[in-house]
Amino acid sequence: MNEAYSTDPVIQLNEVFPGDTNALDTLFGGRLMSIMDTTAGMAASKFAHRNFVTISV
Repeated sequence: MNEAYSTDPVIQLNEVFPGDTNALDTLFGGRLMSIMDTTAGMAASKFAHRNFVTISV
């Protein structure tokens, strides 16, 4: 595949719902990691024109 790499940014908007927060009304760390992992996968796929998976964090 000879397509040029994409340098366009990946922008993802997420809403935080009450079920995503703890008793102190802060976002659960696992939920934040999930959002970051999804966004990183989107950026990697867009840049390299391939699919990626997270094996471990």
